[in-house]
Amino acid sequence: MLMRILDRLPEGTVAVSGGLVVNGLAAYTFITLASRDLGAAAYTPVGLLWALSFLLGPGFFQPLEQETARAIAGRSANGLGSVIRPAAILGGSLALALAVVAVVAAPWIVDSLFAGQGILFVALLLVLVGLGTGHLVRGVLAGLGHFGGYARYFIGDGIGRLLLVGRSEEHTSEL
Repeated sequence: MLMRILDRLPEGTVAVSGGLVVNGLAAYTFITLASRDLGAAAYTPVGLLWALSFLLGPGFFQPLEQETARAIAGRSANGLGSVIRPAAILGGSLALALAVVAVVAAPWIVDSLFAGQGILFVALLLVLVGLGTGHLVRGVLAGLGHFGGYARYFIGDGIGRLLLVGRSEEHTSEL
């Protein structure tokens, strides 16, 4: 019975769902470890960075992913450059514009949101670049119908985050 249900799902549904489950579990683990190890006061700015990344990604870069996927799905393999290049320019321009706004607002962001921790502002700038790049890649993968790669993107994103937390815990325990 389960196989009949799974067979009716659109191609890639199971793979992408699995990737999202792994990513979600990794996100939960990341938040749990960070809040436990940092404590409430130190975790608050990290939590705000986390929240900003989830606001900026869907708010600004999700449309780039969706339109890139739609445009690629409607083109032949020969015309992919004519879709990817403008999408990359648009995504890069958007990330740059957001970074400029962030730099202008840096004193307020660092003091009000990140409790004076400039390293979290640097992380925010890296998040902007990562979001633009990641959503573009996901749009290309979805447009090409490479849902296994799309799922692996989510798995790598989640596992990569956990590896960074593990590495930072090793580093702080050495201090």
